[in-house]
Amino acid sequence: MLYLYGNYGGDVYTFDLAADLSSADDVRTTTVVGTDDILSAPTEKASTRRGVAGLFFAYKTAGASAERGDDLATVTEIAQRTVDRTRTMGVGLSPRSSRQPANRRSPSTRGRWRSGSASMANPGTIAVR
Repeated sequence: MLYLYGNYGGDVYTFDLAADLSSADDVRTTTVVGTDDILSAPTEKASTRRGVAGLFFAYKTAGASAERGDDLATVTEIAQRTVDRTRTMGVGLSPRSSRQPANRRSPSTRGRWRSGSASMANPGTIAVR
C-alpha cells in the first residue's frame, strides 16, 4: 500500500500511525511525501516544503502505474520521481478564513496578494501590492 500525501504535521502523524498499524497486520506499506511548494522553504530545506497542487501529478502517475499492474516498489518509485521533479508556488488572493465579511477586512489586505500561502490560512512569505 502506498501512502502519498502532503508534508503537513497532521498528515505525517496520521499516515505514520496508519503505516505502523498496517505493519502490525503484515501489510507492506511505502510512503511518498509531497514537497512541491518552493516558497514554503529554501532549497537547502526542500524536504520540509509543503505538498500542495503538485501532488495532483504524483497521484496521477502513481495511479497510472498501479493500473498498469506495476508492483509496489515501481509505483512508489514513479510517485517519488514525480514529486522530486514537481515545483509549485502557492498564491493567496485573500485570507482563506476570516470572521469578517470581505468589505470589513483590514485595508492592508485589500489590493494585495501573498505568495507562499497555503490552504491553512498562513500569512505566506512575500506580500505584493
